[in-house]
Amino acid sequence: MSIFDKKREVSRPEFREKLRKSSPYIPGAGGKTYSWRERVKMEKEVFPRERFKSHISEIEVKKRMRELRTERYKAKTREEKLKVDRKLKFLKGVTGIKPY
Repeated sequence: MSIFDKKREVSRPEFREKLRKSSPYIPGAGGKTYSWRERVKMEKEVFPRERFKSHISEIEVKKRMRELRTERYKAKTREEKLKVDRKLKFLKGVTGIKPY
């Protein structure tokens, strides 16, 4: 179920609250977790205020996930690729957006 099923866009505080209250486990990462502080920090760095303003729509999330996927392929080291891949998997699980 997507967080955008009933609304076209979600306010930034509401999105941050969804991330904070979501499960800390990263799907498909072998039991790795994000603390609630890391999840809130992720919202700030993945969706910067200068670019995404006060509301985040489903289209913007899809665009940003696509950009993260290209960042994953451009990453030089294995650790960088893993970090970006874990962010992608976590965001995909929280937002419920399948095709990006």
